[in-house]
Amino acid sequence: MPHKILALKERPEYALALKELIEPHGYEVLVVRTIEEAIETVHRVPVSMVILAVHLQDGNVFDLIRAIRVDPDSRLRRIPMVCLNLNPRLHATYLNDSLETSAKALGADRFITMDPYDPVRLWKEIEKMLPDDSPDL
Repeated sequence: MPHKILALKERPEYALALKELIEPHGYEVLVVRTIEEAIETVHRVPVSMVILAVHLQDGNVFDLIRAIRVDPDSRLRRIPMVCLNLNPRLHATYLNDSLETSAKALGADRFITMDPYDPVRLWKEIEKMLPDDSPDL
C-alpha cells in the first residue's frame, strides 16, 4: 500500500503536475480543492505529507495549517506540511516574505517558492520531508 500525500491545489494543471512528479516515486497523491476537503481527508486517510497551495479561493492556507496543528489527534499534528507558492511574481516580494513568515509561525514545515516551476528541485525539497520508511528511501 503506497504512502499517501495530500495536495490542496485548486488549479487542475498544478494538481496534475504534482501527481506526475510524485507518483513515479511510489506515492499516491490525493488531490483536494478546498480547505474543507483537506480537513476531512486528513481525518479519514493517513497521509505522509500535506502540500498546500498558498493562494486559495475558499479561505487561506493559514486556516488549514492552524486546524491541523491544533487538532487533538497527535497523528495529524505530526504530518509534515509544505506550502508551495508558484508564480510569486504575481505578488510583491514583501507579501511573499510575510506569507512565509506567517505560515512557518503557524506550523508549516517548509515554504517553497518557485518561478519558474522546477520539478527536480521540488522533488528534492519534498523528499527531504518524507518519513524514513518512504518507498524511495
